[in-house]
Amino acid sequence: MKILIQESKLDMLMTEYLNGWVENKSISNLTDFILISQQATDDDDSWVDFMEFDYTDGRLWVNRNLQKFLVDLFGKSQVGTMTFIGKWFEDKFEVEVKYVE
Repeated sequence: MKILIQESKLDMLMTEYLNGWVENKSISNLTDFILISQQATDDDDSWVDFMEFDYTDGRLWVNRNLQKFLVDLFGKSQVGTMTFIGKWFEDKFEVEVKYVE
């Protein structure tokens, strides 16, 4: 089933989703990086990195599985989704994202 949603409403939904999503993640604000991650499982010492921002070059890396999930969930193109994530990250963490990969 397809539902038509205005672009501004979709952006609002994506912002609300990402704001809620990030609340359950570990955010490490290091000297050169901001890292958003989560422990893989309760019984495991490994961690899954979802986003990494590099202060030195303004690069925002986004985990491929997260990219695909958001594209599928919200129906935006890959480029549109990545552009949105970059803008959301800038607003949320008050940094300048120069490019997203």
